[in-house]
Amino acid sequence: MSSSTEDFPDKLKEWKSASASLFLHATLGGMTVWAVGVLKHVSSAELHFGIEGIEGTDFLVTVNLSEARLAWVDNRDIPQFFSVGRPKTTFGKVLEIRLRGREGRIVFAELFPDTFDV
Repeated sequence: MSSSTEDFPDKLKEWKSASASLFLHATLGGMTVWAVGVLKHVSSAELHFGIEGIEGTDFLVTVNLSEARLAWVDNRDIPQFFSVGRPKTTFGKVLEIRLRGREGRIVFAELFPDTFDV
């Protein structure tokens, strides 16, 4: 795990401004969420994740960064979080967010839709 905190804001803002396609994997309690979308809002306090074509009033994931631990991770070093049918080569940079009290984990991974296995 790498935790160079200086590059979190820059990379998150880059993902937002480029409308980068991101894979979201979130676990909290007994619930797991998988979705593909984009960052709609980035600040030091919170992130908003939405799905293109769906209004924020109908679907929005808000991640409160207060007391959260952020780390860049190598997808080879963490438990499998990818959706069924997607090879690891489909994913680029991976950000893991551990929520306050280790109650939940959120992963944002760059998604490269036009990849192929060699």
